[in-house]
Amino acid sequence: MKALREHLRTAIVYLLLLIFKGTFGLFILLRFRVKLIRNDAKKLKSSYFLLSNHTNNYDPIFYQAYISRVIHFVVADAVFRNAVMRRLLHFVGYIKKRKAVSDITTIKAILTYAKKGKVIGIFPEGNRNWDGQTMPFANTTARLVKMLGVPVVAGNVKGGFLSRPRWGDSLRRGRVEVSLTCILTSEQIKVLSADEIHQVLVNALHQDDLAWQEERHIRYRSRRIAQDLELFLAACPACKSFFSMQSKGYRFFCTHCGASVTFDEYYHMTADSSIPFTDIRRWGDWQEEYIRTTVQNGGDQAALSHDGAVLYCSHSEKKYRPIAEGTLALFADALRFTAKDGSVTAFPLQELQGVCVHFRRGLAFYHHYTDYRVLFRSGKVSAYLWTRAIQYSTK
Repeated sequence: MKALREHLRTAIVYLLLLIFKGTFGLFILLRFRVKLIRNDAKKLKSSYFLLSNHTNNYDPIFYQAYISRVIHFVVADAVFRNAVMRRLLHFVGYIKKRKAVSDITTIKAILTYAKKGKVIGIFPEGNRNWDGQTMPFANTTARLVKMLGVPVVAGNVKGGFLSRPRWGDSLRRGRVEVSLTCILTSEQIKVLSADEIHQVLVNALHQDDLAWQEERHIRYRSRRIAQDLELFLAACPACKSFFSMQSKGYRFFCTHCGASVTFDEYYHMTADSSIPFTDIRRWGDWQEEYIRTTVQNGGDQAALSHDGAVLYCSHSEKKYRPIAEGTLALFADALRFTAKDGSVTAFPLQELQGVCVHFRRGLAFYHHYTDYRVLFRSGKVSAYLWTRAIQYSTK
């Protein structure tokens, strides 16, 4: 009876896959103007890893639309907090993982699917990148590949960031190119060390959308191409103020000193004389160093502070519930939340785990077996900057 139920479930999943490929999957491919460059995955009949760079919320859809077998993607636990999505994802076999935290349950699920001959999809970066370039990732995935010994297909998405950057709120319609290349066979994995496998993965998954765009010069149509860039670039290089940047249409400017840049639909940036950068990558590099020096030289004063913060908490897969509204401040030893009634909740930095950006606007972390999230009333405060500042404070 158990085997019969499993066969029935598999049949339903593949029926849903066929419906998906002919409806929503096809719509997304046309909407993003996706072009398949290479597909080595169609030759593989046994279990394999699909590993990819992560540029866009729709990356899993791009791949599933081109692959005939069900891909069991490893996805962030935040997606499972919606009851309907949780049931659907469990049914089709997605694998839950706590973002930025090692999770033994995830490893066990991957092992189970590999033994059953399934396709397992992983984004080793663990997050969508913010500037179009593949982020560094740990060798955890390489060690998993070495342990299981199943072939590896490298997925590479070009133009995904340019079409819908993580900080952006809408589609910039241009071109996306997807390739699926078999980079490691079981025989090759046997003779390579985990470190050597890691280097193969780093080379295969590297993508720089801004450099690619300099070569391709593709138009990404949008009247709001700079919209919400302040969620990534939150520091002004002219007046050195935090949280003063604002976007509108093609413009990106500082509300404190007036420094500004404009973007065209090819992501070319034109800056006034007070902005010493020619693209968002160099601006982001400067911001990284500025954040680091600010938090490490902050002394007893708060390195960052912002009011209008709403603190939420959650346990297990339950929805987040609001606790209080107040002011969030980062000190050398702790992240402190001061509610409007004057009560203070301190989160020692050394006790925080999984500090990351929740979707685009939320600051998320784990503390004492509880999931916390902070959202800001304005919706324009950079959770990315908060995340980087906390990470530098703990180094």
